[in-house]
Amino acid sequence: FFFSFSTSAKNLIPFISPFSWDPTFSELDRMLHFGKQPWEWLHPFLKAALITTALSFVYKLWFFSKYMVIFWQAFSLTRPNLRAQFFITMILSWILNGFVLATFFSSAGPCYFGHFYPDLLNPYTGLMNFLRESDKISPVYDLWAMDYLIDAYNQKATNLFSGISAFPSMHVSVAFLNVLIGWRTHRALGIFFTAYFAFIIIGSVHIGWHYAVDGYMSIITTFILWMIVGCFFPKDTVKE
Repeated sequence: FFFSFSTSAKNLIPFISPFSWDPTFSELDRMLHFGKQPWEWLHPFLKAALITTALSFVYKLWFFSKYMVIFWQAFSLTRPNLRAQFFITMILSWILNGFVLATFFSSAGPCYFGHFYPDLLNPYTGLMNFLRESDKISPVYDLWAMDYLIDAYNQKATNLFSGISAFPSMHVSVAFLNVLIGWRTHRALGIFFTAYFAFIIIGSVHIGWHYAVDGYMSIITTFILWMIVGCFFPKDTVKE
């Protein structure tokens, strides 16, 4: 029910607050990364088509991992306070990052920069051209998703998983929340979720969904929410 509501709310964002923050975030990215766009720093290491396909595949697994962690926590009985902290933080994060901040700082993301700002120089033309050329060699699954979202936007339709919004990144927010609960549960899980988080934040930039600052803000807000909620739920005493 909550995620269904979130999809509807996400579709409303550009109509409540039309996209306008992309140029600001793009310039902020450039300033924070020593005069170059983050994707330009990553490109020399990730410019192989097969690497891009792998990142795109892992990025799509986010939907699966999100629900798997939700089900894991829903049926986890050994750490009730940690479970409560997880669910409350997750819901607050979707509300704050996924709607409130997303509405105030309405942005579409690098992949749509040329579409929504045709009069501005597009810093992501090279990236998008690379993704399309790579797709001819090895599939870049996100290109289909990008077309799907922009079609729904143009038709003003609320479809399954539709809605365009870049800042802050919910992919990064959820992945980082999994890191937090992973390290609180077991070292192996912490390592696993940290590695997956690295794939998500790198992929979000390399595939063109997000500005780097989208991810940075998500990390900050998610951690603050986690710590605030944690004040109301002391650590569980677990017998090993």
